[in-house]
Amino acid sequence: MYETRDYMLYREKALRHERAEAAGIAEYFQQLGVKIGNNVFTGLDRVSPADLHKPDLLYNIYPGLFKHMMEWVEGFLKKHKRQQAFDDAWKDIPPYPGFSVPKKAYREMTQWQGKEMRNLGRCISAVLASALRNPDRSHYQDFKSALMCVSPLVDFTLMAQYRSHTPDTLSYMESYLQTFHRTKVSFLEFSTSKATRAQANGQDRVLRELMADQRAKEVHHRTVANRGRLADQERINRSDPRADLIRHENHFNFIKMHYLRQFASHVRRFGSITMYSTEIGELAHKDQIKDGYRRSNKNEAVRLILSHYGRQHALGITLQTIEAISKVEGVIVVDASGMEMPTVPSRSTPCRVLKGRMKNTGMLTELCTALDIHYSNMVEEILRFIRQTAADDWRLPADPAELVLLPVEGFAHLEIPVPDFQETDRFQIHRARCTGKRAFRNGGSRNDWVWVKTRGEANYGDLRGRMVARLLALFKIRNILSEAAAVHCLALVRILDPINGGRFHIPSGDIRVGNRINGRDMRIVSIGAVIGQAQVISSGEKQWIVNHRIDLRTFNELY
Repeated sequence: MYETRDYMLYREKALRHERAEAAGIAEYFQQLGVKIGNNVFTGLDRVSPADLHKPDLLYNIYPGLFKHMMEWVEGFLKKHKRQQAFDDAWKDIPPYPGFSVPKKAYREMTQWQGKEMRNLGRCISAVLASALRNPDRSHYQDFKSALMCVSPLVDFTLMAQYRSHTPDTLSYMESYLQTFHRTKVSFLEFSTSKATRAQANGQDRVLRELMADQRAKEVHHRTVANRGRLADQERINRSDPRADLIRHENHFNFIKMHYLRQFASHVRRFGSITMYSTEIGELAHKDQIKDGYRRSNKNEAVRLILSHYGRQHALGITLQTIEAISKVEGVIVVDASGMEMPTVPSRSTPCRVLKGRMKNTGMLTELCTALDIHYSNMVEEILRFIRQTAADDWRLPADPAELVLLPVEGFAHLEIPVPDFQETDRFQIHRARCTGKRAFRNGGSRNDWVWVKTRGEANYGDLRGRMVARLLALFKIRNILSEAAAVHCLALVRILDPINGGRFHIPSGDIRVGNRINGRDMRIVSIGAVIGQAQVISSGEKQWIVNHRIDLRTFNELY
């Protein structure tokens, strides 16, 4: 850890020695890495130049420190021959709301902007843990140190994005940062600056010239085998000094590494840290200029653009007024749809909605055929679900001969309202897809991973009563044999069992799940038990890593 610099102390020392010992004080500050000089803010009342720079998550973290971190990770993977495993895990990242799924291998991506770096921060820890799986004894400690360095840095950035903080969250931030500084030495050999690289190249060039002069002075002829051995020896003689120079000159002493220390103190003094982004200006240019021009007659474009934007702005003000009034009257705002969902006073959240009705699924047998599910397995799971429900007029018949007569509707996706993190009146809509054998948007079939809530929070260790499952079927079934004619909205899922009792894996700080070994892995649940989408990264055959860093809500709940 680097000590926090006290700029007020520097100023006092500079004023005290300004006349008598100007050269001595300049040397003193030069050793500390401080450039002597006064800026335009120096001397102003109630202004501290050290406090003017505000932490910015976008440019300080994502294109800044994360860019350096990925250079270290690339060098680490190349040294240990794990680049292909990292690319394989990167291409297999499953979809998740608000997450852009990579379409190329990591090494094939050439442009990294703020959006791509934010996506990287949400999945890098799980992808790296998957790439470094199953190490041998000689690599175990190196892999462990690398994971214990990357994970705290990601945790620090996630905690810094909280909209409100407590003393506990700030202490967590500082603890993550201390862990990162303590373990970053594992990447020291890959933290090579441009100046160090140029110095190493110059040294290598001088050695090559010296070796070429020595070969030119030799009079006796060498055989082909001797020339090969000499070339190998020269390569070693050049690589060893280069490695020693890089190891000696490498460091982590750059401004963005120091700046992380200011995040917690900034929150204590000024509140939560904002994430500035140029995307806001780009979107505003699109809404204010491009859309208006597209709707104009192209002749009097300027006047029509201003008129269009004026009407759009007036409508926006009206909608905000209606929203403010409706909050008092019981209206919930849904971010993903941009619409308002009126509710009765007794309901506090939007409902789950089944959409994408599938054709030719009017009976249970037809649904099983369309989704490639064995009919006997489906009936057995429905009967198990019926036995767990209370016996009343709403209950489905427990006779398989009667079940086959009930009308069924199959659906392709389920909309799940998930409360936004630290915003109790806003909801993000998770659209969990389940297409069976059918292609999804000119691609392969899609059956998303979801969270299924169980009855007790003490189950499954750190998962706190939730299971990871894959959606196999979504359907409605109507009990026309009873007077109530109740409609049941159900989901067929395949359950994954937590490994190590659902406890966090220490080096990487993640939870691992695998295929169920004993008992049936399929289960029928009500769609009310499906509480959101999950993201898991493949980690070998029949095992997955739960990416709990995919968003702030999951990160806050699974810890």
